[in-house]
Amino acid sequence: MIIELGNIFVADGSIIELDLDFNFDDVEYYGICPFNEKVVLKGKISNHAGLVTLNGNVRCNYTAPCDRCGEICSEMIDFDINYTLVQKLDNDDEKDGFIIVSEKKIDIDEVVLADLILNVPMKHLCNDDCKGLCAGCGKNLNHANCECKEDNIDPRLAALKQLLD
Repeated sequence: MIIELGNIFVADGSIIELDLDFNFDDVEYYGICPFNEKVVLKGKISNHAGLVTLNGNVRCNYTAPCDRCGEICSEMIDFDINYTLVQKLDNDDEKDGFIIVSEKKIDIDEVVLADLILNVPMKHLCNDDCKGLCAGCGKNLNHANCECKEDNIDPRLAALKQLLD
């Protein structure tokens, strides 16, 4: 969604209220499409004394397989976005926190998606106490114990086991 910013740069004190829903269910992230529910942005673009800012809060559910057991788990992502909108920057090295809108337009989908991907957790667990899968038989240890022998040692490491005995 493109938002026209021509009036906001001219009129001090002007505000554009944002209450938007985004559909990112076709966005692939590490081989899955995790954003199956709508992504919600509530915030505003405002001009205070010539400083144009984009401030808001983004919320959505993120669905991914658990990194330990592989079961599908869902997690709420909730974060704030805060940017200063400028028409040009004199120093291109200092772009953090600024969005350049040279044509007085902003693609809000692009901004939200970029921040959403940056705020996705690195590790996904169905719960903090997830036991994962048995390395021998592959059984989900959260549902049942397996009958694998615990003394099953890789023959390449058997010499190290003798040191512990």
